[in-house]
Amino acid sequence: MFTKNHDVVLHEDHLQFTFPLTMMFAVKLPPAQIKACTQSTMFVDGKLVCVVGDEKKVSIACTYSIPSHPSPGEGTVTILSLDDNQNSSKTWIEKNQVILRGTTFQALLTPKPPGSKAKNPAIPLPSPLNEDPSPWQLGTGRFIANSRYVRFRSKA
Repeated sequence: MFTKNHDVVLHEDHLQFTFPLTMMFAVKLPPAQIKACTQSTMFVDGKLVCVVGDEKKVSIACTYSIPSHPSPGEGTVTILSLDDNQNSSKTWIEKNQVILRGTTFQALLTPKPPGSKAKNPAIPLPSPLNEDPSPWQLGTGRFIANSRYVRFRSKA
């Protein structure tokens, strides 16, 4: 019989995102959480266990700014991909791998609409000269798992 301890990610566990300060890029994010899907049937401390695929449903509205564009832009932060150590290779729920806290995952900020420069009467809005040149921004994130190590037992 196989027994292993895991630091699992549960429904409504918090997320923390970090974006590098390239081009003096500042991102303001509200508190973020991951939601477990209905495919999960296992509970820990009364909360559903998150499975691979739940991270694709994370979408957080945010604002960002860069010095050359005084008007802030709006965007959406999503999880681009999990790190290999965040997929349980031995613990599955209904044919889905359990998400583990692991280290960091890849995050993506997609501007919409992009930030803009102060209004210039010589350049009518909208104009490419007024828009933020950054189509997206890569960053990282991590799960702040509230669970303790959970012991899963496989059937012999």
